[in-house]
Amino acid sequence: MEIKNKAGVLENKKIFSQYIPLSNTLRLFLELPDCFETIYSYYSELKKNDGIIFNVVQTEFWKERSSQSNNLTFPLILYQDDFETGNPLGSHSGVHKICALYSTLPCIPPEFRSQVEKIFLVQLCHSDDVKFFGQDVVYREVITELNLLASKGIEIHVKDKTITVCFQLILITGDNLGLNSMLGYVESFSATYFCRMCKVSKGVSMSLCVEDKSILRTKDNYEADVAKNNVALTGIKTRCIWNSVLNYHCAACWSVDAMHDELEGSCKYETASTLHYFILVKKYFTLEELNFRIKYFKFPSTANVPPLITLENLKVKQLRMSASEMKCFIMHLGLLIGDLIPQENNPHWELHKLLRQIVSISLQTFISSEYIDLLTSLIEEHHLLYLSLFGNTLKPKHHFMLHYPTVMQRIGPLRHIWSMRGEAKHQILKQIASMSASRVNICRTIAIKSQLQFGNMLLLGNPFAVNITYRPLKTHLPISTNLTKYVSENLISYTQVKSASLASFMLKSGIILEIDFDIFPIFGLIEHVFCKSGALAKPSRDDFAIIVKVFHVVCQNDHKQSYEVYETLTHEFIKIDSTKFLKPTLMVTGSNRELYVPFH
Repeated sequence: MEIKNKAGVLENKKIFSQYIPLSNTLRLFLELPDCFETIYSYYSELKKNDGIIFNVVQTEFWKERSSQSNNLTFPLILYQDDFETGNPLGSHSGVHKICALYSTLPCIPPEFRSQVEKIFLVQLCHSDDVKFFGQDVVYREVITELNLLASKGIEIHVKDKTITVCFQLILITGDNLGLNSMLGYVESFSATYFCRMCKVSKGVSMSLCVEDKSILRTKDNYEADVAKNNVALTGIKTRCIWNSVLNYHCAACWSVDAMHDELEGSCKYETASTLHYFILVKKYFTLEELNFRIKYFKFPSTANVPPLITLENLKVKQLRMSASEMKCFIMHLGLLIGDLIPQENNPHWELHKLLRQIVSISLQTFISSEYIDLLTSLIEEHHLLYLSLFGNTLKPKHHFMLHYPTVMQRIGPLRHIWSMRGEAKHQILKQIASMSASRVNICRTIAIKSQLQFGNMLLLGNPFAVNITYRPLKTHLPISTNLTKYVSENLISYTQVKSASLASFMLKSGIILEIDFDIFPIFGLIEHVFCKSGALAKPSRDDFAIIVKVFHVVCQNDHKQSYEVYETLTHEFIKIDSTKFLKPTLMVTGSNRELYVPFH
């Protein structure tokens, strides 16, 4: 690259990106104690289950690609996004913006998949360098290695055995702008053909409420569009360089991002418009009442509590919330203000309920064909109601939602490919950058320290070790006499503890769990927590047990998007094991002392 020095003379300057060989990373990771065995066991179990889809490896999409290799093949996902290492509002914003490329293995067991140390750094470079040199130069080494991983794989040594493992790139994920740029499509969503999944025109997309399968992008029409070499007629700027990766094609390997499309898109401006209508137009309640309820509502302990809403933001119909805060807010809005909203002839509230159901299905950790059909009808109904209420045209993020059922059918739950965990990985790298006063070769600084963290994980050993702790009781809580007879035979080998922290949630008195499912869910309020006496030194998940008071569902309250439940006289002694379905939730007391648990 030629630049002018202080004397105004052109001189060559070397520009570097930081590349971490993916084959070395994967080899070191899989050779950790019990790592390969854990992944392979989960992978094998998934392939046996052909009913409910928990993972992409259960789909026909993956079976077609994995069948082309004679070796054991694991799926691989890339995530690309830019992040700012300096002050995004400062005078030097954008100067040190970094383009990061990460990789993940979607066949890692679900309780560990979202951990940021399981998201591997592949490459760092300045965002401006990608624009200047082009993707074919910047990502040349990555594409070469991906082809080697798909064709030859790597050899790993596990318990005196040598195993060849291949890796097939199945998806490239990221936000909409990043994906369009990465895959060679137009980067402006005001363009005539902005969608990377279909060839709908901008004008038609503004009122389209059902996916038009006749205009979906395919390998054949993609190649025909590339041959036209006219971005105005096709929406394709350049041929996707990633199509040179074995068994990957951008027109067949679709990815969507529920985080930006829904939580930071439709949820933000629709919920803001709905609250504006309820508070400032219909005056069902005041902003002070809403903020009071937000402030004192008992949100789940693990939730990102939404901030209070200002009048200025309400007037301009904008909500300043992060994606996780918006998720928490929209999921509990029915319990927050449902009793203040008239139940009859209220299409604005119907719009909220439709959107909540769409978000709920989009973020499920498992899906079925019924989910896909339901999501299709909900999106159509939602878009039609949005058009009739606000008179606005549908936004590009609304259009991307039309493709959710098709993408879900191809690759499984959408939660596994959203940007939330990639953004969490960004935070780690931003912290590294903030600790360095120098911005000279900042990519190298971040890459070295990131790899030191990876090395620390290697030194610790088993990456799937579950850190389970508990707090002992100084004085045992008395167990009521009506429970003693029932649980006495179960408690012979157990010691009562105050609380236990498991991999996915906390066990302590007062927490509500979904403990079973019949026609409706069955809930339990934890009253006592126990640990096996012989395992107090180093307990596992299977060593804990709880006594819960059982709550049954009276009915579904669609208006509040929750179950109305009642307290029974029944108690249950539940042993916690790795297969037991237990899901933490919350219970809210209504104005008439009725009890509600929100829909999942």
